[in-house]
Amino acid sequence: MTVEYDAIDQPLLGVTGTCNDIPVPAADIAITDTFGPTGTPNQFDTFTIDKEAVARAIPINQLPGRCEFTVTAPDRTNATITLTNIVPSDGLSASDRLAAAALVKTPAPLAGTVFWFDTGKNPDTREPLTGVAIAAATPVITGFAATERSTTLPDPRPVPVLGPSTATSATTTGAWTLTGQVFGVSNYNFTTANFMPASVPVTINETSRVVPSTGTNANVLTETVDGTGFGIELTPPNPGTVNGKVTIQTTATPKYGTNMVRATDPLGAPLSATPTAADISGPRGDFTFAAAVAGTWSVVFDPIVNHVREPFGTTPTPIEKQLPPGGSISGFDATYTELATVRVRLFDKASPNTAITLPAGLALTLPATPTLTDGITNRQVL
Repeated sequence: MTVEYDAIDQPLLGVTGTCNDIPVPAADIAITDTFGPTGTPNQFDTFTIDKEAVARAIPINQLPGRCEFTVTAPDRTNATITLTNIVPSDGLSASDRLAAAALVKTPAPLAGTVFWFDTGKNPDTREPLTGVAIAAATPVITGFAATERSTTLPDPRPVPVLGPSTATSATTTGAWTLTGQVFGVSNYNFTTANFMPASVPVTINETSRVVPSTGTNANVLTETVDGTGFGIELTPPNPGTVNGKVTIQTTATPKYGTNMVRATDPLGAPLSATPTAADISGPRGDFTFAAAVAGTWSVVFDPIVNHVREPFGTTPTPIEKQLPPGGSISGFDATYTELATVRVRLFDKASPNTAITLPAGLALTLPATPTLTDGITNRQVL
């Protein structure tokens, strides 16, 4: 990327240095602007050591010399300029040396959390993702190297230093921290199982860190903890499967109700299924919702005529379970017991082979029907 440089123009700009490992007196280092005093807008800040000061710093018997300078400014990363093979002019070329360095503001680490939303549970509750690999798609600017003037570079500028920037989200919390990038624009990839590859662009400049509200397969939220971090929502999660079974206790062939399994997916969409006999001779019927949306599912079962659902005497409640991204869950199960039909025939004791009909006004009383709340009426339980 193209980097433009500007003057710092701070009175607190400082320079210290050594030549052949001997400190250079501060009085020998003059700090100015290129064409004016310190603080003049739009002029690069300059420090100079004149020839007499160089001669004092590097005696002739210590040539060629080596000087190293550290440039500092408040809230900025120090810059280092190293000049080697310092010698007097040979009469053919100038002995003057010119180098350029850049001081960047010390950036706060890029940090935040990575998560997904289970809208079927609570659309505002973040589900942390652990072990997410986070890395810049291309090398980032990690600093700037000082550059010296040469015959091919008469007006030197500092050179960006490129390097990696990687992190892995922490266990249980989904927290992550990235260090390395100090300037420029980079795309950061978020990679983990059961999510599409996601990326988020990050811009770091002299005044801010900018992350847009959306990336590729990702949404960006400002962290509520300190207002400075970035919450990265990976979306959409990969679908999975929801499984369950209906068991009917009966002496006959089980009869499952059409679309008797009624589900609500995490997005609120209603779905239904009819159990399919798992074993032609057995009492169990299975059902599956394939390509199921990740999140919390809610499943209820329709009543079956002349059957009672276990546990007896209770009101069935929806079964709710979370389907993890790309996962498979089971346990959406229900058990029914078919009710028997009781036929009563009365016989005259004197004529045991002859059935009798109850005369008008004579009633037959059976034990009371227990209170059942599965929606089935018009039955007698003995």
